[in-house]
Formats: sequence, C-alpha cells, structure tokens
Amino acid sequence: MKNILVLGAGRSSTGLIRYLLDRAEEKHWQVTVADLDPKLAAEKTGEHPLGTSLGLNILDADRRGMLVHGTDIVLSMLPASMHGLVAESCLQHRKPMVTASYVSAELRKMDAEASRKGVLILNEMGVDPGIDHMSAMRIIDRIRDEKGILDIFESSTGGLVAPGSDDNPWRYKFTWNPRNVVLAGQKGARFMHNGFFKYIPYHKIFKRFEVIEVLDLGKFEVYPNRDSLKYKDDYGLDEVSTMFRGTIRRPGFCSAWDLLVQLGATDDSYVVEFPGEDMTFRDFVNSFLAYNIRDSVETKT
Repeated sequence: MKNILVLGAGRSSTGLIRYLLDRAEEKHWQVTVADLDPKLAAEKTGEHPLGTSLGLNILDADRRGMLVHGTDIVLSMLPASMHGLVAESCLQHRKPMVTASYVSAELRKMDAEASRKGVLILNEMGVDPGIDHMSAMRIIDRIRDEKGILDIFESSTGGLVAPGSDDNPWRYKFTWNPRNVVLAGQKGARFMHNGFFKYIPYHKIFKRFEVIEVLDLGKFEVYPNRDSLKYKDDYGLDEVSTMFRGTIRRPGFCSAWDLLVQLGATDDSYVVEFPGEDMTFRDFVNSFLAYNIRDSVETKT
C-alpha cells in the first residue's frame, strides 16, 4: 500500500482528490488529505475507506515533518508561498514532492540539495503551467527529430468554462484560488518578439491582448502570461527570435478586467473602510470613483 499525502483541500484540490480516491482500491493507495480546516478536508475525502482527513497548520514544523515522514509522496496544493516549507520537510525526510505551481526562486535554491539527496521536487504539473509544457515539448521534439529549424515559439492556454456550464455574462468562473485570480498579472509580462525584448507593465497587461480563432469553437482573447523568457532555457530554445506564452480567455474578459485594474480594485495593499452596514457591490465600485452627487455609478465608471 502506497501512502499519498495531499496538502490543501481548496478548490484546486477537488478534482485531484476525487481522481486519487476513485483509483485508490485498484492502485493500492492510502490517501491522506490535510488542511488548516479539518472540516474542509473531511468533505473532500467523505466516507471513502481509503481516504483519511486531518487538520494541519503548515507552520507547525514538527507536525508537518511527522506527516511527511510517514508518506511515500507529497502532493502540495497549498498556496505557492508555502511550498518552500513543504520542500524543506521533504528534503529532510527524503520524500518526493509534486506541485502545480510555478517554480519559485526559493525552490530553485533547493535544487542542488535535492539533486544531491536524490529527492524529486517536481513543479508546474497542472494545466497552466503543466500540460502546456508537455504538449509544447512534444511538438519541439518532433520538429528537432525531423531536422527542422524552430525560430518562433508561441504557446497559449487557459482554464475555460465547459460549454454546458457557460452560464454567466463574463463566461468565466473561479476554479482556483480567487485571490490568485484577482492578483494575476500584477508582476507584468516579459517576452521576445521578432528579436526584440518586450515588457508589459501590470496596468497595460489587459489592454495588450490579441484575438485568436479556434476551429469550431470561435474567438478567444490571449494576453501575455508572466515571464516567457525563463522557459527559453527549460525548452532549449535559445535560438528563437520570438518566445511568447499567453493566457486564453473568452471575448470581453480582458476589457472588463482592465477596468477593474484601472479603478484600483485589484490592489490588495490596503484595507477598505466603510461606515455602517455591509458594503454592496455598487458601494465597492463607487469607492474608487470621484465624488459626484449628480452622476450615477454607471456614468462615472
């Protein structure tokens, strides 16, 4: 029996936990789900005989180390800022760790120790980043096998609502941490275009999008995704003149999100002060607009 430890029982973990439990009996897996909220972890494992749930404060090093020591592999679905703590325990107890998050500078610093100890620390194993890497490398390897020359690399992906659930005006739904959705793009974007370095600051990200058309599915918007240039080394594409990775959304997403950015509504560096009862959506939007007793919120927006 192999023991699998899943850290984090949030939105992004739901499909993973279901997948593991559905195959647990066949594969001889014991699946343990740990979360700061033990009730949330219990909801995800349910009454499955091979599923165990428990509460865990990831800052508790002793408790974290004990759980890591007793498992065969750790799947960290925690916020990216917490992966470093998990990796420390995994290195200490020589246990492999897999995450869906981008490789952070903190984890890159652990690469030498992980290699020396023979411990696998595998990141970017989700949809984006993840499946996009694998599909890209399959194409790159095929071109190289056929002795082709690769000069332009463009790759775009995104979590989109399934057609049967596409039932709101924005045609978007939160399938991952809502806070991370709100903060997406805050660090701007870097890429290469026809040999020229390009940088787009945060306040321009959602203005600089392109429209693509996918066969039988219609039009989509693509905006630049973070730092495309760091993947030149990972993909072995030092020679290309264009290196671009983008995020795909339905038409209208970028213009609407750009308005929220320009208002300042995606800034998480302050605390909202509002007198009286709870703030309504209209109150929230109006708080970013100039005071004008005559014009409506819609007009000012």
